[in-house]
Amino acid sequence: MQKGATLVHLMAACRRLGEPPVGRTTIVKMTYLCEVLRPAYELWTRSFKFVRYFYGPYSSELLGYLDYLVFHGLVSVRSYARADTGVVALYEASDEGLRASDQLMETDGGQTLRALAEDVVWSLQVLGVRTAKQICDVVYSEPQFESVLRDAEVRGIPSSSAEPLLSSQDPRHPAFRIQAILRSQASGVTPRQLVESYLRYLALRAKSPSLRQAETNA
Repeated sequence: MQKGATLVHLMAACRRLGEPPVGRTTIVKMTYLCEVLRPAYELWTRSFKFVRYFYGPYSSELLGYLDYLVFHGLVSVRSYARADTGVVALYEASDEGLRASDQLMETDGGQTLRALAEDVVWSLQVLGVRTAKQICDVVYSEPQFESVLRDAEVRGIPSSSAEPLLSSQDPRHPAFRIQAILRSQASGVTPRQLVESYLRYLALRAKSPSLRQAETNA
């Protein structure tokens, strides 16, 4: 149930913190950020598996869970249309979804998962990262995804070929190391502060190609 719980808490956090209904792209990318930041909350199991696919991190499993939540009334579809690129829809946690998030607080790890989801949404708001494009820019600057993307381009792997992304719990994952460095720089740093610092770092990388290049050459 933890996978579904992550998504329930994320959708509930968006509504509680005043976000308008969100699209599938935003949901996928925000969930990816939650996945990358799980070590900050000492969550040592993987939630959703992501791959590099077409325009960014993608998880068919995640979208399956989203449909499941819609079917069971925990998430409402505010608009829906089909386009050449696929489904275009906006989603929002229902009142039942908010209650489910409250109930999941009583389960093992429920409070931690809820804190992770809320801290990711809150930090993006603080940084002014609100639109789908802005969130995509931040996600695409995440070092591990960027490395896989660059490697695929060098090897001529088409974007339609799914390339697995490393688990964030793996010590080889750049986010794992960077979060450890951020934690060591200040005593008593809270997970929320760690999330904001890490997302601020990604936002800075998104705006500074020279910084990303310098890190690559280091």
